[in-house]
Amino acid sequence: MAEHILFYDKPANLWEDALPIGNGRLGAMVRGTTNVERLWINEDSVWYGGPQKRDNPAALASLPKIRELIDQNRIAEAEHMITRTFTGMPESLRHYEPMGDVFLTFGHGTDPPGNYCRTSGIAAFENQFTGNASKGPQGYRRELDLRTGVASVGYSYEGARYSRQVFSSTTDEVVCASISSDNEIKFCISLNRGDHPEWDRRINKTFDSLESIEGGHLLCGQAGGKGAVAFAMGVRVIIEGGAGTVDSNGSTIEVVARGRVIVLVSGETTFRNQDAAQAVKARLDAAATKSWSDLLSAHVKRFSHLYERVELKLPGSRSQMETPTDQRRAKVQEGAIDNGMTALLFHYGRYLLISSSLSGLPANLQGIWNGDFMPVWGSKYTININIQMNYWPAEVTNLPECHNALFELLEQLAERGAKTARDMYGCRGWVVHHNTDLWADTAPQDSNICATYWNLAGAWFCTHLWEHYLFGRDVDFLRRIFPIMQGSALFFQDFLIERDGKLITSPSSSAENSYHIPGSPDRVGSICAGPAWDAQILTELFSACVEASTVLGLPTAEFEAVLARLPRPQVGKHGQIMEWKDDVDEVEIGHRHISHLWGLFPGKSIRGPELHAAATRTLERRLSGGGGHTGWSLAWILCLYARLGDAQAAQEGVQKMCSEAVLDSLLANHPPFQIDGNFGFTAAVSEMLLQSHDGDYIDLLPCLLPCWEEEGSIKGLRARGGVDVELLSWKDGKLLEVIVSSKIPQTRIFRIAPERLVSGKGVVSVELVPGSPTKLSESWA
Repeated sequence: MAEHILFYDKPANLWEDALPIGNGRLGAMVRGTTNVERLWINEDSVWYGGPQKRDNPAALASLPKIRELIDQNRIAEAEHMITRTFTGMPESLRHYEPMGDVFLTFGHGTDPPGNYCRTSGIAAFENQFTGNASKGPQGYRRELDLRTGVASVGYSYEGARYSRQVFSSTTDEVVCASISSDNEIKFCISLNRGDHPEWDRRINKTFDSLESIEGGHLLCGQAGGKGAVAFAMGVRVIIEGGAGTVDSNGSTIEVVARGRVIVLVSGETTFRNQDAAQAVKARLDAAATKSWSDLLSAHVKRFSHLYERVELKLPGSRSQMETPTDQRRAKVQEGAIDNGMTALLFHYGRYLLISSSLSGLPANLQGIWNGDFMPVWGSKYTININIQMNYWPAEVTNLPECHNALFELLEQLAERGAKTARDMYGCRGWVVHHNTDLWADTAPQDSNICATYWNLAGAWFCTHLWEHYLFGRDVDFLRRIFPIMQGSALFFQDFLIERDGKLITSPSSSAENSYHIPGSPDRVGSICAGPAWDAQILTELFSACVEASTVLGLPTAEFEAVLARLPRPQVGKHGQIMEWKDDVDEVEIGHRHISHLWGLFPGKSIRGPELHAAATRTLERRLSGGGGHTGWSLAWILCLYARLGDAQAAQEGVQKMCSEAVLDSLLANHPPFQIDGNFGFTAAVSEMLLQSHDGDYIDLLPCLLPCWEEEGSIKGLRARGGVDVELLSWKDGKLLEVIVSSKIPQTRIFRIAPERLVSGKGVVSVELVPGSPTKLSESWA
């Protein structure tokens, strides 16, 4: 179906134009070129350097003085001291790197610019069969089927038809490629890592060895830095259903065959396997015993089982869906409404979550797809919103398994963060700052005064643990992870200080923003005490700890005591939600972060008409200054408007997202590419159709966009409390049908705006019985 397929009538030019495939741990960007195909291979544990001990030993002694300076409004002095005494030693955490490249040289015409790294050996083999390249490939099509996780390329060249399929197997742990033709197939393969288009292609290789193995090659190396992982990447070629030869002796693998050629790629590091090379060869050997049909069907069965849990249909024209994806986006940029692209982008977020988080480590700033050895922001785990946003759609769009990779990292953060809490703050429990890495580093990342020293990322992460419980109602899970939540709360019980009768954080900051210092309007600061979002996050954490303790039969008094003394959201002089403890003005009105609305989404402490009006005013101010100019920021704004029920503003944001905030590959753009915007968009669309954060209430169609009203449906969303919304459909802006089921016996209240009903009340209370789907549509009759 067209709403599940990205397709193009030309090959990708640059890395960001390619199409991503992944099994959670092992991924590739597929360029789809006809002359020299390039697969950029990533494995999620290929990071520069090993674990470090970076906690600054001067932090604990300087903490009282820093707090004193903040209280005295001597912000510049406080910032100078915190930079010296809290910054990690060394400053930066480790960063993510590519594993390597697989080049397949076919010699079919000329590729677009940007395809470099062709060795002289490849060129020599290519010259044997290049022929008359001036004719060029015909009938070209490149696509990515989101339902199966398979990227495909097809074209004709000199009278023969060629086709390729590539996927990263979720069952066999290898990237699988099929090359087939109705003519003889000739191509060669080379492995590489580290070439640069402006360098001599025979030097500066960032790997240590290349050797022949059965039917292929094995590349091995060590990422730089003390204690770094060693890695291995192997390729094996199998000829299926025809005659041919595979010559893997020498610097390239040469293939001549009729029928189907299967290329298998495996990658591993010593992060998980002491002998990475042996693990690679074992996976290649195992996969080589299987037919293409078996490899493909096993992968598709698992991938599709996850992906097909949710189905979104929005009104749209067939002609739009039959237009190449990049051309569709160009038309949206010109003002066209393309609901089909909205649905495609919604599904794409779910596809990317499966592909980057089904197994292995959590999705980082780029999921698992990174083509640079020194990527922007290190392609790390930036945890003052970005990685959290990656998992916003996990529960509601029925992919709770994908949340597990994040939870495994939290267990490591809690362990390492206990030392940071003790050594830097003199506190119990555990803490982590605004970045972490492969090794679950918990010390401050750098010396960025407006972000580095914020220490509530762990508290925010704990709300993900609680959300997972709320959606699934798995008490065994809650019992297992509760010590992590409790440990984070324990840190803040010790860290919070009392000011004006309230418990506040100090030092802290409002994510990456600055303010005009009271009494000195010509001076600005970032470090502060008690920014609004800290109290909002801690309200969620301590509320969750109270509720979890009640479920588990544990004491709640300590959590309740802190909760009662946390500040509540305040309305400022502009009618906005105040961002800081004092009603000061931000330096950049259109800042990309909107931290003081955390309690609206993903939290729920900003509620009620007065605070919602103030939140609307806050968004107006941000947008008036150019806010929402990055993909993830715009996605967050869409989530906020969904919670506010502002369908017109949300529609304008969706149009902007599809036209300005994604690339032609539909990957979200910061710029450069940053994947959180994709996940945030999927969460926002879900939030427009279903909300379940308000106690016993489940809200249906709370923010139905005007351009969606004609007709539509969504299947498979989940609501908190163990409720599955099996079907939610509408026509002409009116509710058509609702079918829900529940994992536990319960009474839930379903709400919908009266104007969405043909007749009846907008609020109904329904008894849900496990194993018995309930058709709610009749309740409003």
